[in-house]
Amino acid sequence: MKARALFYIYILVSVLPSYGQTEHASYGFKGRVKSVIYYIYQDVNLDKNGNLIDAKIIDAKVQPFIERGMYFDKKGSIDSTIEVLSEGRFYEKYITYHSHIGNKLRSTIKYRYYLNDVIDETKYTWSESNTKCSFKGKGIASFTRGHRIFSYNHRESRGEYIQETKKGELLLKESYKNEFDDNWNLVKTNYTNSEKGDYTILYEYDELDEIGNYTQVKLIYEDSKKLQRFIQKAFTYY
Repeated sequence: MKARALFYIYILVSVLPSYGQTEHASYGFKGRVKSVIYYIYQDVNLDKNGNLIDAKIIDAKVQPFIERGMYFDKKGSIDSTIEVLSEGRFYEKYITYHSHIGNKLRSTIKYRYYLNDVIDETKYTWSESNTKCSFKGKGIASFTRGHRIFSYNHRESRGEYIQETKKGELLLKESYKNEFDDNWNLVKTNYTNSEKGDYTILYEYDELDEIGNYTQVKLIYEDSKKLQRFIQKAFTYY
């Protein structure tokens, strides 16, 4: 469940860094972005009109499931990305660091916050054309592998994720394809899942800041119209 949740979120914010384009522009961000903090919630609901329940007081009453910070240098390249996953009865924290080399994601490492022990590490390799990223991960009890395919404008178009036990038993196999609007905002992801079958997630954007970046995103199941995730984003600028 942890890996699956992180997989969903990475699709939403992932991108192929390139040498000829600043990374925050590839994400669709406007202005000279210094940082973006994602507050990702899963224990919130919509009312019958599709409005978020308790949207105004969510920060005070609901613990974020994941908090993800992206930090950019003054040239617009990613300086670092840090992810905090809080779950369990006492909200145990898992920290994930994403390392970038030569403007490309190279590795991630996840460890328990209080015990400081590594529980998962993933390595990434890129094709010569930088249009495909393959990854392999090793955790305490499982292995992960998969790939991501990128479009000409450095947006992630499709991919696959597989998780197995160390004995080779399949835990999760999922493939996906992203769809974008005319402005290259992610609007739909079509999934094929080994457990759940085919399903689709829709993305609804709301609330622009003063620079013109969206600060709220709803992830909604297309068939049931139920909320899967709610994301609040906080931007800072140079």
